[in-house]
Amino acid sequence: MITLPEGIISSTLKGWKLIVFNCIQSIPKDVFTLNDVNAFVPQLQKDYPNNNTIPAKIRQQLQLLRDLGLIEFLGNGNYKKLWQ
Repeated sequence: MITLPEGIISSTLKGWKLIVFNCIQSIPKDVFTLNDVNAFVPQLQKDYPNNNTIPAKIRQQLQLLRDLGLIEFLGNGNYKKLWQ
């Protein structure tokens, strides 16, 4: 478990990693699903109307956030936050 304040974590992320991290951060539970994150797609499509690949971008960024050690992939579309 990473015990850095969320503000420090988010200040080190940029671009889509930061966008997806902020979406995850706003999910109130520690274990969340891909569907929970995909619930942000309609708002992201409004914010980025020229991006037609937002669900794929979310999946890609989840993998990168996993590789950074911020989330853990539990399988079957389930993830766990690794920060407090």
